[in-house]
Amino acid sequence: SKGDERIKLMNELLNYIRIIKLYAWEESLTKRIFGVRVQEKSVMKIAMLAKGVMRELMYLVTPFVSLAIFVIIVYVSNDELTFETTFTVLAFLNMLRLPTTLFALALTTFKEGIIS
Repeated sequence: SKGDERIKLMNELLNYIRIIKLYAWEESLTKRIFGVRVQEKSVMKIAMLAKGVMRELMYLVTPFVSLAIFVIIVYVSNDELTFETTFTVLAFLNMLRLPTTLFALALTTFKEGIIS
């Protein structure tokens, strides 16, 4: 990963500091380290953006699915929305809340594993 590459360069810098100073390679090594750091920051920015989007989706899925189910019940079945139907659907969606949350967390963890 980009973080590992930057850490490797910093270790190299610290281990060979006398040679780097002797040959005046500070500027070129600094440019390399900053280049890797810029790449690392862009990867981290994408990762944080994806993590935020996944977290928001995790919380928004249940209300939108509930709304979609109620709209389908009313418009497709042409029935009134009764208390029994409403409570049955809400109980079913409440049972699905944990699996959908775990699925979103699994996707987030998978994405973080790919990035690192």
